[in-house]
Amino acid sequence: MARQADELYKREINGQRLKMINSRNKNIANQLAVLGHEIKSPLTRIVALSEFLLKEIPGKLNDEQKECLQDIYNNSYILMNSINSLLSLSKSEAGYQCLNLSPQNINEVVESVVLKVDSIVSSKGLLMVVDVPHEVPVVNFDREKIEQILFNLLDNAIKFTQNGRIAIKVRVDNEQDQLVVSVEDTGVGIEEKNKDKVFEKFFTKRDALNPGGSGLGLAVVKCFVELHGGKVWLESAVGKGTRVSFTIPIRQAPKRRGCASYACSGR
Repeated sequence: MARQADELYKREINGQRLKMINSRNKNIANQLAVLGHEIKSPLTRIVALSEFLLKEIPGKLNDEQKECLQDIYNNSYILMNSINSLLSLSKSEAGYQCLNLSPQNINEVVESVVLKVDSIVSSKGLLMVVDVPHEVPVVNFDREKIEQILFNLLDNAIKFTQNGRIAIKVRVDNEQDQLVVSVEDTGVGIEEKNKDKVFEKFFTKRDALNPGGSGLGLAVVKCFVELHGGKVWLESAVGKGTRVSFTIPIRQAPKRRGCASYACSGR
């Protein structure tokens, strides 16, 4: 009897601790959301204005001016994505992540993201290759989250590639009833010992050319892919490049837009 009472007491204490942790996580997520909004608003303006000036709509720019503006645009855009990644993970861990599924065309999403990073790719002298089928099925997914997955993968590929190309490929896997999306680069590659760590929060790959980033990009990729019921994996060879692929299950299009809250699994 004493042992059973002791076990019940421990369970009650653990339950109370879990509630406190969940409550604290939600408070942190709320605070980060407010802070993130305050930071993102001016950053969004910086990105938009620098992009506007780079198009030389107000007037012609000399080479030095273009280089400075391009640097402002690139770094502002990367910083904004890091903030988005941090906010996404904090929401997921607090159970606030909302998955808005609606019928989407993956080719349109790929085109949208590629346009956003095109100037960054060009400024590094890299080649961007897009390989998508002419016809793809309409698939249920959260467009905003799939866009962030693609941007995070492209951002990583650009960051660790000094020469060569970045390729994004989409194919339809009819046997498994899913889309397979891959982002491939000709960059520095990843050592075998680090391949299982890259999807962990705050893991950064560092080398002489790249001091690393926040270590959140691939953690967000894993989180959002799993929320969609898909899988993500990585293939890499040091000095040759890296390919990251993920799947999106092909679901029947819903009659109306829906939203449900999820929490990503931790590692």
